[in-house]
Amino acid sequence: MLKEHNFAEIVRFRAERAFLSHENEGEGEGEEARWFEASVELANNHMRLVLDGSEYDFTAQQCGELADGLSTLVKTLYQRSATLIGIPNLQKLDFGKLFHQLILSRTQSTQQDWLCNYGYDLDGMFFGASGSFRYPNSQSYFQLFIGVNDELFVPILGVEDRVFTFSVEDASWLVEQLCVGGYLLARIERP
Repeated sequence: MLKEHNFAEIVRFRAERAFLSHENEGEGEGEEARWFEASVELANNHMRLVLDGSEYDFTAQQCGELADGLSTLVKTLYQRSATLIGIPNLQKLDFGKLFHQLILSRTQSTQQDWLCNYGYDLDGMFFGASGSFRYPNSQSYFQLFIGVNDELFVPILGVEDRVFTFSVEDASWLVEQLCVGGYLLARIERP
């Protein structure tokens, strides 16, 4: 006689990296950039993004949406500026769009939140988006936006009451981790 087994997948994912904050550069004499920790981790059926000690939880679909928006923004920055802080990995950014579609095709969750593009320049180049994302397993929402620091020409990510400014290399890394983590979560996420 065969025993019944629970064949639920056990999935673990965690990635971390030190980011260089550019938020204080150029604001005054003696101001210096500082390092902070960034991590992306699969935790309790959601993805947890930790930036400088602040924790934000995302569904698989939200990971894909944020990764897609960030990858579009970084590619636009790369195309528009000869003086970027860091060089993005363009192939990884292209994979961000593919992973976004894979995540959407795999997730069983009916919750979907979208970033609304809020700007293009005169040449039709994307430079930002914003939206409201619902907290996983909740009816409450939080605000999120992505954009460009006009003075430093680097990506900005704003979540709730915090704004994070970092290099295109760090943004590229974040896109990659959100894609991988979001895809893994989509495989185990339930409606």
